[in-house]
Amino acid sequence: VDPLRVLLFEKRAGARCIAVLRGNVHGVELVPTRVHSECLLGDALGSTRCECGSQLRAFQRQVLGDDQGKNVVMNDSKEDGVVGANNEGGSTHRCGILLYLLGHEGKGIGLASKLQAYSLQDGPLQL
Repeated sequence: VDPLRVLLFEKRAGARCIAVLRGNVHGVELVPTRVHSECLLGDALGSTRCECGSQLRAFQRQVLGDDQGKNVVMNDSKEDGVVGANNEGGSTHRCGILLYLLGHEGKGIGLASKLQAYSLQDGPLQL
């Protein structure tokens, strides 16, 4: 299994981005990719108010995980809803990209504003 590579892109347009790459994506078409906005409540605390955490964990497991995952794909076929691609030699090529947007909590409104909105909608915060 190829090691994960982590790249940090400095702040632009109010957010920083961390790219987590599995495998060699250079020249590969249809690379499984997820653009994920930071969500402390869903990602780290398991909130059920959103699907952020479960979607992130599913992508990590299916695409970025070890060889126990079921995302090894050949010839642009689908397995477990993840599309991948093969390399030029026609052999199985496992790769994927997670783009994790930092400072983009609540689609950019910030954690404090998100918590305030939850409180206005529901009263005291419930995860």
